[in-house]
Amino acid sequence: MVEVKEGDPDFEKCDEADCPTKATSEEFDACMRSLTCRMDCMFEMGCKPCDGCCQPATCGDDVVNTSINASNVVAQEECDDSKDDTCNNCFRDRRVFVTSKSYCGNMNPRDDKENCIATDDVQKTFGKTLVERGDARCQELAGSANLPNPATMKAWLSVNAMDQPAARFSAATNGFSGRYMMMRKEPVGEILVAEGWEGLVDGLDLPDEVKGLEFDEMGEPRASVTVWTNTNADGSSGPKHCKEWTNIGNESGGFGRTDITDLPNSEWTTALNADVVASATCSTPNRLYCFEDPDPPAP
Repeated sequence: MVEVKEGDPDFEKCDEADCPTKATSEEFDACMRSLTCRMDCMFEMGCKPCDGCCQPATCGDDVVNTSINASNVVAQEECDDSKDDTCNNCFRDRRVFVTSKSYCGNMNPRDDKENCIATDDVQKTFGKTLVERGDARCQELAGSANLPNPATMKAWLSVNAMDQPAARFSAATNGFSGRYMMMRKEPVGEILVAEGWEGLVDGLDLPDEVKGLEFDEMGEPRASVTVWTNTNADGSSGPKHCKEWTNIGNESGGFGRTDITDLPNSEWTTALNADVVASATCSTPNRLYCFEDPDPPAP
């Protein structure tokens, strides 16, 4: 291919403003649709101001990148602002809490007579199945506490290989490397729970004075309370789930796997010591762990 140089009749000088060095995905696409810029990038011909268009934005350059990489893997940035304390590794901080309320094995509370409300009534009035029942409870409490993004809250519950955090949490599949944070009312502030999904499943990063995921949606302490999980440390499903979180009886399938909020970091989701806690009858109300887990931004 014959090189086109400045001064030749076919040469068109690039406008640098059209091809910024730090290009968002939209600017990158627009640049590559420009014939002159595209030729310069591909064939190293004269249009030097457009060289930067060939490199999409990267984390840390204060430009939000919403592209998908060459392997068709989501690589979007939720944020990219060195002055924003809630933006870490180009992900927004995500809130974690233990519920202030307790729920029976079908994710319904007890009534005024301390009886678990039947599953049939849950299905008619609540409209959720499997782990979605728990998600809805987390979302209700997050909304009542005026937390940001309440609709993105999910319960740390498992039933099977599909309905388990390792499969249904976007953080587990999109390489989330931001921070999980827990709010504390007194002394006021936020506590680092873990760095990214890998940090979460590898054991929590809590400070010594905090024993576990023991603060609720309002930042109030909930130490030594029992929590439904049926989830292993790696986010995979355990064997006891109160008949897919629909049961409130003690018959077959009448147990759910649990944990306690102030166990050590490595045991936060499932107690390694079976004498401490292993399971509870489905008629026994327990708390839920709730995690903010938004879908990746659309490319």
